[in-house]
Amino acid sequence: MFGARGSNAPTTWKHIENDFVMGACAHQLFGYITRSPSDEWTAFDSDSRPIGHFTPLDAAKTALWTTHQPTHHKQCTSRINRWWNRPSRQAPTPSAMALSGGVSR
Repeated sequence: MFGARGSNAPTTWKHIENDFVMGACAHQLFGYITRSPSDEWTAFDSDSRPIGHFTPLDAAKTALWTTHQPTHHKQCTSRINRWWNRPSRQAPTPSAMALSGGVSR
């Protein structure tokens, strides 16, 4: 659904329904947008706090991104680097399993 493509995580807009859009970067939701029956879009941050009401969807996306941008580098870019650089775990070898009595650690 969302992809990490390097230290400059791209913004991804996922249209879930014709009245619900999620904004994310680096596998992290930074907000969502809903449409009312009167075709007004309301943007919410990641804590579900309303940001504002907008007529065109693009204006709601811009407002949501603008709200997220001051924390983007700390929240999203560092998250990608932590995920990408985390140490890998090795599967236990048969001899290690025999020594531990079959219990994987």
